[in-house]
Amino acid sequence: MNTGIRLFIGLLLMLPMTAIAVEQTVTLNVNGRCGSCKKRIEKAAGSVQGVKEASWDKKKKVLKAVYDDAKTNTDAITTAILSVGYDVDTLKGSQEAYDKLPECCQYREE
Repeated sequence: MNTGIRLFIGLLLMLPMTAIAVEQTVTLNVNGRCGSCKKRIEKAAGSVQGVKEASWDKKKKVLKAVYDDAKTNTDAITTAILSVGYDVDTLKGSQEAYDKLPECCQYREE
């Protein structure tokens, strides 16, 4: 068999293995208070390329996000939420963004 044909067949056989993306789910503790917070948190998480679904539970203060691990990761989702002023787990959101949140959304007691 021609070397070029063998190489082509080998590449074809490898292609499906490299194109497989795995759907991941992450659960993050995200502070917030109200429905406006819910919209902002979900919008921030959903703005990350590769996030397929983002849902924040106001009572539990937990965000559940489903994402394609070939396109993004937990750190990118966390960074997006921090950038709009919300605290994630032990990390504090941007103070500048937090200060711009409506008063009803400000949850820090300092």
